[in-house]
Amino acid sequence: MQDNTVVSLTGEGFPKAETAKKPKNPKKRLNKIENIQGLCFACLPLVGFCLFTLIPALIAFSAQFTAMDGFDLGTMTWNNFASFGTVLSDPLFWQSFGTDLFFVAAQFASLLIALVTAAILAQLPQAGKIFTVIFFIPQICSSVAITLMWQNMFDYDYGIINSILVQLFGEGAKVNWLNEKGAYLAVMFFITIWQGPGYGILMYKAAFTNVNESLYEAARLDGANRFQQMLHITLPAISPTTFFLVISGINAGMQSFDIPYILGGRGEGWTSEFGPGNIGLTTSIYIYQTGIATYDPTRGMPIAAVMSYGLFAVMLIVSIVNFKLQDKWVSYD
Repeated sequence: MQDNTVVSLTGEGFPKAETAKKPKNPKKRLNKIENIQGLCFACLPLVGFCLFTLIPALIAFSAQFTAMDGFDLGTMTWNNFASFGTVLSDPLFWQSFGTDLFFVAAQFASLLIALVTAAILAQLPQAGKIFTVIFFIPQICSSVAITLMWQNMFDYDYGIINSILVQLFGEGAKVNWLNEKGAYLAVMFFITIWQGPGYGILMYKAAFTNVNESLYEAARLDGANRFQQMLHITLPAISPTTFFLVISGINAGMQSFDIPYILGGRGEGWTSEFGPGNIGLTTSIYIYQTGIATYDPTRGMPIAAVMSYGLFAVMLIVSIVNFKLQDKWVSYD
């Protein structure tokens, strides 16, 4: 047995017991270094969030109550809530908000298509997998590329859509898709629902696999048909997935940007027209045009900041209402 006691002669030669210091544990030191390194790496996303999200959000919040020259933060001066009055009295802002609601409706239509398609594919175990992949392809494609593709197909003179209409019904059947309000809305609606269902189909197919088969068996024994099974078993069972897709669809519709921007952008600056009579102007585009694409000192960042936080407030209220109402139609059993 090793003795750590050391005897030394001190004073008049009497022995004094000393206990040798134990060596430091190298594993503890290594763990401490690893913890510090891990903390540093974990802080990187937090630093990015502060620099590129939190600080700009705080600046935008402050800009709502000020007037400023371009993007010069040093020129910010209190404007007595003038920006709020400008936004609330701007008819183009309310029109852009109406366009957002149009895209929300398109998202709901896309969700309905996804539900019906997923229900059909669920009955095709082998072919369903192939078609799920095919339907998901538009979801992963660039919205810009998809919009440009359909823009060319709906062109009045050279588009394939009008060529088909002429072949079927004659020259008088041509439609000026991109210059008539009704036709333009139909094009935006079509592009949205063509691209959108893929994600919903994938989510619903996954949700269908979690439905308890014994419930269907009991329903069949009671004489329930397929529609009754879908209404009373499938829809309640997949309601959490529906709730998630509804929230996601509303947020996506309220923030629509790429499709209307590529499809109808005409002109430069905040006075650009998006579709005939600005029918394709969404709030997100209007925010961008006002805050980034203009150097008008009477508009610029303060006006864009008010619109941004107004859109955020609407989305927040809608989300809160949805969460409050989820107990009435979402089943987690």
